[in-house]
Amino acid sequence: RAALRTLVINDKALNKTLKKCTHSAIAWELLASVWFQSIVLRKAVVVLDAPLLFESKLNLLCKHVLLVHVHPDVQVARLQARDGKSAEECRKALEWQIPTEK
Repeated sequence: RAALRTLVINDKALNKTLKKCTHSAIAWELLASVWFQSIVLRKAVVVLDAPLLFESKLNLLCKHVLLVHVHPDVQVARLQARDGKSAEECRKALEWQIPTEK
């Protein structure tokens, strides 16, 4: 996963191709999960922990969205701890997300 992330962060064409191959399958999986939890299990609240929720338009599945935000330096530190990458590589990865600070 980390090696693939490094490749797609540095190659926009590869990133686009990967998204084209995976996003519809991921969206269908999320839709099935939402349907199962809300219809079959009759849960009143279904939580989606979906990276790139807005970028991939998966927010259209949601009635309400709650954003948990931390300072970009904290995001970088968490990515470094998780992936063992440099701060620069982590910042590059975060550039793919919609900025939360304006």
